[in-house]
Amino acid sequence: MNRLSGGGSSWVYEMPEEKGRREMESILNRYKGRYVQVVWLSDPNEDWGFCSNSSVKNIMADHESFPDLQIIAILNGKAYSDDEVADRMMRELSFPVVYFRDGESYLKLQELFHFYSSGKQITFDRNGLVFKQPLDMKNETMFRDRFRRILKAEKEMQRW
Repeated sequence: MNRLSGGGSSWVYEMPEEKGRREMESILNRYKGRYVQVVWLSDPNEDWGFCSNSSVKNIMADHESFPDLQIIAILNGKAYSDDEVADRMMRELSFPVVYFRDGESYLKLQELFHFYSSGKQITFDRNGLVFKQPLDMKNETMFRDRFRRILKAEKEMQRW
């Protein structure tokens, strides 16, 4: 990704060497070679609003048309302490869900990426580097256009 930025400021950075890095790397290893969009869900009351946003729902329903992209959700075990609510959310989301029931691993990841509210998103490139500005699923057109531009630039770089 940094090569795509043309030597200007970089688009991505390495995950910090802090608590939670190992947990995130183990998640990313499952999807090696793909871009990974992580949706950070920490409050059942607010998260339903994020997930029911029409742009987000459209992308979630259509996520399989992006073979180079994997969308995952991370649920907080403490906030979703009611297993029925967590199970319902996991059934209703059309992509993989990582559910930290103990809450400790979730808190480590929360600290690693400084996420302290609901509906946060983070994007990783194919090599596990973090996008400085994640793709935002709340604006479907921008999300799709930006992802297509990234893939197009990537293909052009491969031709060189």
